[in-house]
Amino acid sequence: MRILFATLLFIALQFQAFSQESAIYQQPGLDQRLAEDLFWNKHFGVARQLFSEISEIPEPEIQSDAIFFEAISAAELTHADAPARIRNFIEEYPEHALAGEANLYLGKLYFRENKFKDAIRAFQGVEISSLSRASREELFFMIGYAQLRSGEPATAKSYFQRVTAQNAAYYSQARYYLAHIDYLQGNYKQALGVFEQIENDRRYQKIIPLYKIQIYHYLGEFDKVMSMGPGLFESSSTINKPEIARITGNAFFQAKDYVQAANYLGLYERTNRRSLSREDQYLIGFVKYKAGEYKDAIGNFQQAIRQNDELSQNAYYYLGICYNETGQKIYAGNAFLAAYKAGFDKQISEEALFNYIKITLESPFNPYNEAITLLENYLRANPGSVRSDEGYDYLSQLYLSSRNYRQALESIEAIERKNPRLQAAYQKILFYRAAELFNLNDLQGSLDLYKKAAELNHDDMIRNDALYWSGEISYRQNNLAAAIKYYKDFLNSSQARRSAEYANAFYSLGYVHFNRKEHGEAITQFNKYLEVSQGKDRKLASDSYLRLGDAYFASKQYDRAISNYDKVIASKESAMDYALYYKSLSEGAKGNYSRKIEVLKILVNNYPKSGYVDEAYYETALAYILLNQESQALVYFDKLIQAFPTNTKSIQAWLRKGFIYFNRSDYTQAINSFKTVVDRFPGTKESQEALAALKNIYMEMGQIDQYFAYVRNIPFAAVDITEEDSLNFAVAENFYMQNRCDQAIGAFQRYLDKFHDGAYSPNALFYQAECYMKTNQKQKAVEGFKKVAQKPISRFTEAALATASGMEFSARNYQEALPLFEQLEMVAEDPAHQQAALAGQMRCHYQLKDISAAAGAANRLLSTGRATQDQTTEAHFIIGLHYLSQNDLTAAESELLIPARLKGTEMGAEASYHLAWIAFTKGRKAESEEKIYALAEDFAASDYWVAKGFILLADIYAQDGNTFQARETLQSVIDNYVGPELGEVAREKLRRLGN
Repeated sequence: MRILFATLLFIALQFQAFSQESAIYQQPGLDQRLAEDLFWNKHFGVARQLFSEISEIPEPEIQSDAIFFEAISAAELTHADAPARIRNFIEEYPEHALAGEANLYLGKLYFRENKFKDAIRAFQGVEISSLSRASREELFFMIGYAQLRSGEPATAKSYFQRVTAQNAAYYSQARYYLAHIDYLQGNYKQALGVFEQIENDRRYQKIIPLYKIQIYHYLGEFDKVMSMGPGLFESSSTINKPEIARITGNAFFQAKDYVQAANYLGLYERTNRRSLSREDQYLIGFVKYKAGEYKDAIGNFQQAIRQNDELSQNAYYYLGICYNETGQKIYAGNAFLAAYKAGFDKQISEEALFNYIKITLESPFNPYNEAITLLENYLRANPGSVRSDEGYDYLSQLYLSSRNYRQALESIEAIERKNPRLQAAYQKILFYRAAELFNLNDLQGSLDLYKKAAELNHDDMIRNDALYWSGEISYRQNNLAAAIKYYKDFLNSSQARRSAEYANAFYSLGYVHFNRKEHGEAITQFNKYLEVSQGKDRKLASDSYLRLGDAYFASKQYDRAISNYDKVIASKESAMDYALYYKSLSEGAKGNYSRKIEVLKILVNNYPKSGYVDEAYYETALAYILLNQESQALVYFDKLIQAFPTNTKSIQAWLRKGFIYFNRSDYTQAINSFKTVVDRFPGTKESQEALAALKNIYMEMGQIDQYFAYVRNIPFAAVDITEEDSLNFAVAENFYMQNRCDQAIGAFQRYLDKFHDGAYSPNALFYQAECYMKTNQKQKAVEGFKKVAQKPISRFTEAALATASGMEFSARNYQEALPLFEQLEMVAEDPAHQQAALAGQMRCHYQLKDISAAAGAANRLLSTGRATQDQTTEAHFIIGLHYLSQNDLTAAESELLIPARLKGTEMGAEASYHLAWIAFTKGRKAESEEKIYALAEDFAASDYWVAKGFILLADIYAQDGNTFQARETLQSVIDNYVGPELGEVAREKLRRLGN
C-alpha cells in the first residue's frame, strides 16, 4: 500500500509539474501512455484529468483518443456528464476505431440506468465482430434484456437464443428469460422444458416453482397443481401466497373437491392485498356455496355483480340460493328476480323464475311482488313448455296467497282457458274478494261475487259459504225473501253441517222471520240454532233467548216469553234491562201486577242508567193504578217527571196525574197538571187531551169563563178554528196513509201554511218529510225532520232527530249532523237511538279532526255497555288515535290492538300501520317488520296503508344499514303504488339514501 501510494503521489506531482510547465505540449506521446496506464489500472480520476489536458493538444489522433478515454473515465466514475461526452465522441468521430467501443460503453451506461431504449440504440453501433465471444454473449444478453424491458419480447427472444455457451456468465439468465418469454407468449410446454433445465440453479429455485404451478394450471394438469400447491403455499413468501392459493383452489374446484377449493380460495381471499376480480369473487362464492358455506358465499356473489352480463346473472342465481339456505327469503326472492330479468341464459332465467315463485309462496306477503305478472307472461310466451302444468299450479297458488284478490280476479278472468286448478282458484278468489267488498261495505258488489262463487262446483265448502253470505247480504239489504232462499239453499246443501256458519244460518234465518213478523217460524229457527250451537257463543245464545222471548210475547205466550227472558237475565251477557222490562210487561199481560212491579223495581235498581228506566217508572205507575194504589202511582209519575222532564213519557205522566186528581175531585191539582201539559208541550196530542179535560173540570166547577179566558192565549187552542185545523190535517193525513205522497206533500204544506203552530203541525212536518224521503227529495226531507226537532217535544221528535242526523252524516255534512246527534242524545228514549247519537257524535268529531272530542264521545258510548261490536271496535280505534296524538304510545298500542283484528277494513289497516310504527319507534324493529308484512297480507286492498307500511319498512332497512333493501323497497312503492302523496314521500327518501 505504501509503494502504491508513493507511486500515485509521484504521478500526481509529475502531472502538476507538467501542467505548470505545459510539458504536455513537449512530450504528448509519453503523457498519453501515462494516462492510458492510469486508465487501464483503473485510476480513472487521475486519468480523466490527464486525458482532459491531453485533449487540448491540437493533434487530431492524440486529441480524439484523449476525448474517448476522458469520456470513458467519466463513465467509470459515474459522473453525470459521461453519457453526453460519449455521445459527443461518437457524433464527432463516427469512423474512429474506438467508436464501436464507445457505443458499447454508452449502451452499458444506459443499461445500468434502466434506459433500455437508449441502450439498444447505443448497442446497435457496436461492431460485434470485433468482440470476444464472452463479450458478444454479454452484449446479446443485454440487448435481449433491454428489448424485453422495452416491450419487444419477440426481438428479445432472438437475442437470448444467441447466448449459447453453457459456460457463459449469462447463459442461465438467458435461458430463464427465454422460458419467461415463452410463458408470456403462451408456449407453456416449451417454457416448462426450459424452466426444468435450470430449476436447480439456486438463483431460480424459489421463482421457477411459481412458473411451473401456473403452467400446470394453464395446461389443465390439475393433479400436479393439487400435488404441488399445498407445499408451495407453505414455503412461499407472503407476496406469492395469494396467487398460489388461487391456483391451488381452482385446481381443487376443477376436481370437484369443494371443501379444499373453499379452503385455498378462502386463503387467497384473505391474503390477497389487491382488489379481487369479479371472476375471482364469483369462483370463491361458488366453491363456498358448493361447500355449504352459504353465509360466507353471499358477500362474494354480491361483489361479482358489477355489470349487466351473464356472470352477474349466474351470481344473482346462486346468491338467491344462498339467501334461501340462510333463511333470508325476501332477499332470496329479490336475487332470483334479478337473475330472471337478466335473461342472458334462458335456462337460468327459467329456473330463477320458478325459484322466485316458490320463494314468493313461502315469504311474507308483499303487495308489490311481480310473481303473478311474470308467471302469466311466461305461460303466454311458452304455451308448450314442459313446465306449463307446474306453472299453472303455481299461478293458482299465487292468486290465493297474494291476498290482492282484486288484481287476482282481473288477471284470472283475462285467462280464456282455465285448467281445473285455475277454476278452483277462481272460485276461491271470487269468495275472498266478495269478503273484502263486504268488509268495505260494498254490499251489492260483494253479493254479485258471492253469487258467482255459488254457481261454481269446484269446492263445495266455498259454494256453501257463498250461499250463506248471499243470505246475510240480502238480509242487510232488507230483501228478506231472497235471504230466506239463500239460507235455506245453504242449510239444504250436503256440506252445510261441516261449515262454521251452519248454526249461524239458523240464527240469521230466525231474525229474517222475526222481522217479517212470522213469529212461529222465528221461534222454530232460534230454537234450532240453540240446539245446533249448544250455546257455545254465549252472546248469540243470549240474543236468541231474547228474540224467542219477544216472539212468544208477540204470540201472547207469556209464560214461554218469561222463561226465555229469565235465561237472558241469567246469562248476564247483555240486554238484561230489556229482558227485565219485557218480562214485566209479560207479567202485566197475565194480570200479575204485583209481580210486574217487582220486576220493574229490579230493573231500576240494578240498571239505573238503562234506557228503559223512564218506561219502568211509567209502567210501575200504571200497575199501581190497576191495583187501585193511586198514591203509589203518583209517586212513580213524579219520579219519572223529575228524572226525565222532557221525555214523552213525562208528558203522559203529567196527563195521568191530572186524571188521577180529577177522579179524586182534587180540581186544583188536576188543573195544575193539565196546564203543565199544555204549557210545556204545546201542540201535542196530550196537550189536546189536557185542554179537553180542563174544559170538563171548569164546566164541573161552573167556571167555564175561566176556561175560555185561558185558551184565548193559546194559539193552537183557538176554539173557533180547532175543527178546521183538524179537518185540514185529516185530508193531508189521508193522502199519506194511502201512500199518495205527491198529493200528501202539497196537502201538508197547505195545512202548515194556514196552521203554522197548529195542533197537528209536528205530525204534518214529520209525515211530509217522510214523503220527501219516499220521493227521493232528500234535502227537503232532512229540512223537514229538522223543523220537527225544533218544535216542542213530541212523539215525533226522537224519530225526526234520528233520521235527520243520519242523513246529514251520510251526506258528509258533519258540521250539520253533530248538533242533531247531540240533541238526540238528550231526548232519546230508545236505547238504540241513544247509541246512535253517541256513535254519531264520535264519528262527526273524528271527521272534523277534533280527536279529543271524538275520544270523549267514544268513552261515553263504551260506558253504556250496549255498543255494538262494530261501534266498540271503532271507539277503541278513535281512543287509540287520541292517545297517539298525545304521544302516549303505550296506551295507544293497547287500544289499537282491538281494531287491528278487524281484517280487510280500512280502520283495521290504519290501526295495524300505527302499531307497526309504534313498535319501530320503541326500537322493536323485528316486531315492526313482522307487523308490516302482516298488514300487507291482511289488508291487501288498503293500498294507502300498505304503501305507508313499506315506506316504514324501508326506514327499518336503512336504520340497519341495509341500504340496498331500503332502496329496493322504496322503488317498489314508487313503481306500484298509484297515488301522488306517498309516491313523492318514497322518492324523497330514495334521494336521501343516495346511490
